[in-house]
Amino acid sequence: MSLGQRLQQIRKEKRLTQKQVALGTGKTERHYQDVEHDRVSPSVDFFIAVADYLNMGLDEIIGRPPVEADNDKDKIILVEKRHIVYVSALTDDSDTRNEIMRSLLEIDCIPAGMFHSNHIGNDWPSVRREIDDCDYYLLIVGPDHSIDRKPLLTQDELNFAVELNKPRAAFIHISFAKDNYMAINELFMNEIELFKAWATADELGSAVCHVISRLKKQRPSRGWMHGDEITKEQLLIERELRTRIDALEERLITSSDQADRGYS
Repeated sequence: MSLGQRLQQIRKEKRLTQKQVALGTGKTERHYQDVEHDRVSPSVDFFIAVADYLNMGLDEIIGRPPVEADNDKDKIILVEKRHIVYVSALTDDSDTRNEIMRSLLEIDCIPAGMFHSNHIGNDWPSVRREIDDCDYYLLIVGPDHSIDRKPLLTQDELNFAVELNKPRAAFIHISFAKDNYMAINELFMNEIELFKAWATADELGSAVCHVISRLKKQRPSRGWMHGDEITKEQLLIERELRTRIDALEERLITSSDQADRGYS
């Protein structure tokens, strides 16, 4: 069962309409319908909003058995710090998007962004919140992007990341970079700290891993776990974020299977 089918099942069990859930989560009805029909990849923020509105845990939303909390409130455990990476993607290519997600998950980062439609509208408050929460900001320009397509939301995303002084990197497809160097420089490069050109999805994935590692050294961020020792309350947060990562990995697998069957 896909995540969209799971959401539809839960909604019907609670006898709610798509419009009611959309209004309750602050999303548009069209966007919610697209998620239920697996036409778009929902963001982490989307899952949190749905879970809050339905008064359910993320484990329940994605259909995993809940993890029992430890009864010892003072128990200290070791955990690995992870970082949230916000991605502005100027591409509709599913292989490119999947490779970005796969690469970030592989290095224990949490992908954010990349799932918003390219307009301001009702998305902007949640976009600002996700950028504010992120540790690093990436701009991806794919081979299918045209300089004539005005990147309204992307430019605002980048401006806000600059305003917050988030560590920033850009990955521009080599064909686009070659034909539009001056335009790229005018729009983005004065506000980007690291720049990489790429030709294939695999090359992009390697570049993303390399650049994130470099940014962690040059511009270290505290991440969402502010230390190596956590208490019960912090452990629950770690488990919640682990659930989000698992949900994204499931979405990636589903998307790849659909592409293999010729549905992408």
